[in-house]
Amino acid sequence: MNDQTGSKLSFSSEALAEGLKIAREASGKSTTECSQLLGISASRLRSYESGRYLPSLPELESLAYIYNIPLPALLEPQSLPKYIHQPNADQLKQLLDIRLRIIATRLQLARENQSISYKELAKQTAIPASRIKKYERGEQPIPLNELTALSEALGLEFENLIDRESPIGAWQTTLVKMQSFSELPEETQAYALNPANQPYLALIKRLQAIGQENFEQLAGSIQTILNTFNE
Repeated sequence: MNDQTGSKLSFSSEALAEGLKIAREASGKSTTECSQLLGISASRLRSYESGRYLPSLPELESLAYIYNIPLPALLEPQSLPKYIHQPNADQLKQLLDIRLRIIATRLQLARENQSISYKELAKQTAIPASRIKKYERGEQPIPLNELTALSEALGLEFENLIDRESPIGAWQTTLVKMQSFSELPEETQAYALNPANQPYLALIKRLQAIGQENFEQLAGSIQTILNTFNE
């Protein structure tokens, strides 16, 4: 889409119009709401989405901000799915059921491995034993406060109960990574994003995989070889 040197911007008017409409609808905002934020008429915004008129660059930048979408994605609608998600009710229900059973199984295994009775666990957590049994069978969602109490009583790290693998978990992980990256110093971000530095970052990753002790041995071997050649 963009010239990587930044000297030229090329785009399709039709693609931009499509991207604007998809991004707005995915954000759940109406044309009236967005146009009011921009200080323009709703009909003007609709004309941008139909391709009849083109927005100014400041307007486009503002719309990207409103929709929480990177500006380049608005110019390439095919890349929008990476930044937006439209949950499906049936899929969400399946994910909820699966997550409920996973957590229930982990609680049950932790309790059985420690030979803790329902009565004892109920006493420690102030949760009725009958309710704990329902939780372990996956018959009832566990309120967050009670899940915290059960995980503490059973020695489970609450952090390890959080979803990491489903589409929801992967989405959360991505957001956390993006937030962590945004908190890095600007010069570090710029270095990591520069394609020319990718080989150096890959080298650092390989060196980390070697481990400090093995790396020190490798460095010692290299130094020995160098000393041999210098003799």
